[in-house]
Amino acid sequence: MFKLKAFALIIFLFLGCAASYQYLKKMSREEKITYFGLKAVATREEIKEYLELSPKEREEWLKIFWKKKDPTPLSEENEFLDEHNRRLEYILSSFSSSFGIKPWDDRGDIYLTYGEPDERELRIYKHWHRSRISPDLKERYIMEEVFDGWGMSSKQFMQTEPFADEDEKRAEEIFYSMYGELWTYSKYFLTFQFEDEHLTGYFSLVPYTDIFGRTQDLQIFQTQKTKTEAQKEVYIHDYGGEALDFALDLVRFRERKQNYQVFLNIGLPLDEMGLGGEDTNEVSYSRRIVFFDEKMNQVEKDSAILTKIISKDKKDGYLLIDQKSCLLKPGKYTLAIEIKDLNNKKIGIYKKDFWLPKFEFEKGPVISDVELASYIRLAQKDEKKYVKQDLLIMPLPTRLFSPKQNVNFYYEIYELKQDKDGKAKYSVSYSLINFKNKKEKIILIPRLFEADTTVVYQVGRINSAKVPPGDYALAIKIRDLISHSDRIALTSFRIEKK
Repeated sequence: MFKLKAFALIIFLFLGCAASYQYLKKMSREEKITYFGLKAVATREEIKEYLELSPKEREEWLKIFWKKKDPTPLSEENEFLDEHNRRLEYILSSFSSSFGIKPWDDRGDIYLTYGEPDERELRIYKHWHRSRISPDLKERYIMEEVFDGWGMSSKQFMQTEPFADEDEKRAEEIFYSMYGELWTYSKYFLTFQFEDEHLTGYFSLVPYTDIFGRTQDLQIFQTQKTKTEAQKEVYIHDYGGEALDFALDLVRFRERKQNYQVFLNIGLPLDEMGLGGEDTNEVSYSRRIVFFDEKMNQVEKDSAILTKIISKDKKDGYLLIDQKSCLLKPGKYTLAIEIKDLNNKKIGIYKKDFWLPKFEFEKGPVISDVELASYIRLAQKDEKKYVKQDLLIMPLPTRLFSPKQNVNFYYEIYELKQDKDGKAKYSVSYSLINFKNKKEKIILIPRLFEADTTVVYQVGRINSAKVPPGDYALAIKIRDLISHSDRIALTSFRIEKK
């Protein structure tokens, strides 16, 4: 019975593959170019989604897809798509083939994935494992190139050379140089060998044979080939300046009128920032922020040039903290942020997909994101930035705390239930989970609270001097004492070594 089921499964898979092959055969050449080009970039789920669309829907889908791949979404150009199209154009002109289902041979797949090789050889393989190419094909080529119809070379016919050994040897060398290519990608530690095994112009990926005649193990070759087929297109964009690494933390809080207030907390490393001159302590940078909706339409944008005066003794190891907030409706979004240091021309670009869930009134409380901070204190009257609920919360977007720093945090709780007297009653407890040993340690036993509203906020503090260095998750546990329901929120941070 088991064998029968296994056989049926094999037949089902075979028929599925056959149906897929037949579907691809019916595609026009242009459709195949788009489809196989897309396979080099998209995930299996994205390919499936693309194939299920009508031709008109595919056009719109591709616009959104390529916009999401843009390494510089704040500019007009899409450098990733431009490079993808350049590679497609090159392989169609250089590796085009009418054999097989794809519009190009195996060289096209490799070029589309990795781009131009660091080294590309059309070479003579003196120790090549030549048995893969039919001896009859080789002899036929030599006869056509070197000998005439009587089996004599032109030199022999003119009696200027008694033997055609050199001509035959040269023809054999040309034969192998014509039907073999070796590509090397030094930066990826990869070598690929291609052969036109049947002299049809279709170059296949084959096990690599080195100059000593040692051929790559077939199992290793198959493993590498599988990895290569799974590898998506590699593109490293030159942003026109050295990379500026900055920290970014996105935290979401509910607002009234079914909106969210999204805060972007930015941390710029001062030791990487340039100064305006030898006699100044000014750092200057431009900041551009754009929020895209699910269809990659701009919904919010911000642009600013900022100059800050810093203390020289606070340059090394310190962060310049910046924050920007905006109101967004529930939905899926893509954030794009670009920061340029105007003094040393460094540039940092960051993209992040995130979503804001709908305001659905579930049973039990809802916890916001947890904002980690270097310190929290009462805000003064003239202070507006970093202020929430009359508290000044100085964010720490790196989430890295020294043993001398307290781990401060702020969060909000929504949708608490009220009793008949209009009172919300809930308990709060905290615990730390060590990522290394997975052990959980309670740092605050359940503490009871009462409020006259369904929305409240909480602040907390962890004495990092009493916690060993390492990576941790803070577990915040809320229990609504009216609805008897629980919620847990997790946030991660690190305590560095002394």
